[in-house]
Amino acid sequence: MDTTDVRSRGRVRARRAVQAELAAAGWNPADLAKKAELDPGTVDDFVSGDRWIKIRTQGRIEQALGWPPGTMAAIVEGEEPPAVGAGRQDDDAPDELRFRRPPDLSDAEWARLRASLQDYLEFQIERAARDR
Repeated sequence: MDTTDVRSRGRVRARRAVQAELAAAGWNPADLAKKAELDPGTVDDFVSGDRWIKIRTQGRIEQALGWPPGTMAAIVEGEEPPAVGAGRQDDDAPDELRFRRPPDLSDAEWARLRASLQDYLEFQIERAARDR
């Protein structure tokens, strides 16, 4: 199989992953453009499949979607996209920390790690407040 075909299919998969995120969030390309601080035409052309975007633009879209840097490139190269909504943050709870769950953790292990990290962060915050 030609590497161009593989890359082309990967770009379609990456675009579809972004489209799925938009649908789940109830966003349109203009909403994503605003959140990513990008030109709406650029985002619309990308989402509609009219053109591929530069790496810098990919990074801004990844950040707006809450994806780790390089996620789109990884999808193009054949990795699975993140679960829909996995990176999105709820703006209704600004004082709560958000954690990105690695895909290979069990529910029990994830809950244990989150609780441990929460305890550690609370300890550090209390310590910093005392030391002021």
